[in-house]
Amino acid sequence: ISIIISSFLLISLGQIALTQSNELPSPGLTPDSPFYFFDTLGEKIGMFLAFGAEKKAERALKIAEEKIAELKAMAEKSNISALETAKQKYQEFLTLANQKVNEAKQQGKDTEELAVMVAERTTKHQDVLAKVLERVPEVAKKAIGKVIEVSRKGSEEALKAISGTEREKLLQKILLQKVEEAKEEVKKEEV
Repeated sequence: ISIIISSFLLISLGQIALTQSNELPSPGLTPDSPFYFFDTLGEKIGMFLAFGAEKKAERALKIAEEKIAELKAMAEKSNISALETAKQKYQEFLTLANQKVNEAKQQGKDTEELAVMVAERTTKHQDVLAKVLERVPEVAKKAIGKVIEVSRKGSEEALKAISGTEREKLLQKILLQKVEEAKEEVKKEEV
């Protein structure tokens, strides 16, 4: 049992390092794997070992990011039932991340940086999912559209926890990103 727990901790630490970059982490075990329950067990252990609302929020966000990678992998395989599982897990951990940010804020802690991180990452998730939406078969498009909406709501929730100039900067950054995306779409249509 200690070997299994140690393995999960090492895998979790590796995933934490990967999520520090701008790329999505490896999806690891996906919902279509018969061993997916190990992934779920590792997530529960990781959440249990994260102490304090801020650490739990960070950990939940990292797991949500892994779920986006799982969603992408399942959408590319057109495995709708596994995609639905990943979607539910993504929504669960994104909601948990926002709840823990709000909990830390109610405890009087400065959560600006953490809320900004949630908002920025969910915006990145939406971008990844928009690209996935373009490439997946028709049967997966509806599910991906729902996940984009979940991510959008998570981003809006995180924005509520941000105030002042940080909120304005982030909104401006998101707006500029959307303008760039629109320009790219126009270029694609011209070609």
